[in-house]
Amino acid sequence: MSLGSAFSVLLVPVVLYANWELLAPFTSPTIPNPFAPFFLLSGPVSASSPDDPRYAKSYFDLLFIAYYIVFWSFIRQSLTIYVSRPVARYFRIRKDAKIDRFGEQTYALFYFSVFGAWGLVSSSPFKSRVAHGHSALCPNYPLCGTAQSIFG
Repeated sequence: MSLGSAFSVLLVPVVLYANWELLAPFTSPTIPNPFAPFFLLSGPVSASSPDDPRYAKSYFDLLFIAYYIVFWSFIRQSLTIYVSRPVARYFRIRKDAKIDRFGEQTYALFYFSVFGAWGLVSSSPFKSRVAHGHSALCPNYPLCGTAQSIFG
């Protein structure tokens, strides 16, 4: 998938969502936006408070995951082409395999910097860092928005 086609795939749900938000109040205000599950969390638990919303697993999580697979692939490819290749050439890295490896390392640095700063572990309800705790609680435990976006 080229960079332009990935960007187009990312824009289609956003444009359709915006179109629905603009036109639905005039045509059918009671129907929720069908394009929201592509990039917004779905499956809110009605018993949770609005200050601390919780989310249950739903089939719409598959749309959410698919959209963000394309999103992060686009980010990865953009970093590889527009950031790491010029930097690699600046440092006189010539071989294509080494330039590709440098691009992967650039993405890894970006990815772990972003999610490390985001505080994946500190904002998670699973503070014990024990692997069996994750799998035991995920299937039936309502999750906060951050955890739901990560554990889907």
